[in-house]
Amino acid sequence: MLVPQALGSLNARRGDINNLDNTQLTLDQQLISVYANNAEKFNAQKQHVLGQLSSVNSPSSPEQLFSIQQQTADYNIEVSLISALTRKATSAVETLLRA
Repeated sequence: MLVPQALGSLNARRGDINNLDNTQLTLDQQLISVYANNAEKFNAQKQHVLGQLSSVNSPSSPEQLFSIQQQTADYNIEVSLISALTRKATSAVETLLRA
């Protein structure tokens, strides 16, 4: 249930690297640019959840708490997936450079 949502979100972000002007940027620059954009998005998501938790009207209903828990789980899955894919991409590039 959570994984398809995270994959859908990741798939939606896939366009980030396709929207770059590939003729002007090296692969390193493209990866850094996409990473920076995603870092901003993830930081905004994190701040949104933290803002909900620290608001004056602290959530007390089970529905609100479940929603916050769901957002936190989605954030964790997305960040873990991005991290794993980044490690794989870095490893592939290093392997190609050694060859």
